[in-house]
Amino acid sequence: MSDELHFTPKKIGIYIYISYYRLIKMESEKSSGTTVERILKKITYDNATIAIGLFLLTAGLAYYFAWADYFDAWTDPGLYSLVVVFIAFGFMAIVLGETKKRLPKPKE
Repeated sequence: MSDELHFTPKKIGIYIYISYYRLIKMESEKSSGTTVERILKKITYDNATIAIGLFLLTAGLAYYFAWADYFDAWTDPGLYSLVVVFIAFGFMAIVLGETKKRLPKPKE
């Protein structure tokens, strides 16, 4: 039997790697522009809304745990009143961004 027809795991791995490399190269040739331009195309109003919402949600949870741990006040009403605002606005921003992404685009 010829060595060319005998596939070893090493040859299969090399073949998969080369195929993947060619696919990535073809995709990068298709997309025009630099990396910065491709990233800026993905920044939309909806994605920015979701990012702000995630920030508010994370900031609210981090503030709650940091304050409660530092002052040992896990049931402080003042802490709740501030953290609830952060978490509520963060949650609403995430829902708004996801909802607007799913709405059909108006035809011009």
